[in-house]
Amino acid sequence: MGPREEDNSLLLLGAVTLICGLIAFVPSLLDPTSRIAETAPERISSKTVIQAGTLSPARVIVPFTPNTTPAQR
Repeated sequence: MGPREEDNSLLLLGAVTLICGLIAFVPSLLDPTSRIAETAPERISSKTVIQAGTLSPARVIVPFTPNTTPAQR
């Protein structure tokens, strides 16, 4: 005798939660962040410093406003 029909959705939710939890947990066992953390200071130190006075002004784009009166421009 299996679970009642009302409990099937709860069992499905539990199974999906366990599978998603395993998908999220297994890569953390491989510890990919340690390799990224080791190379991060090298990438940060290789970037050049940008002086604020040498930047050209950025173009500001205003939101679109429709022309409701075509006779006026």
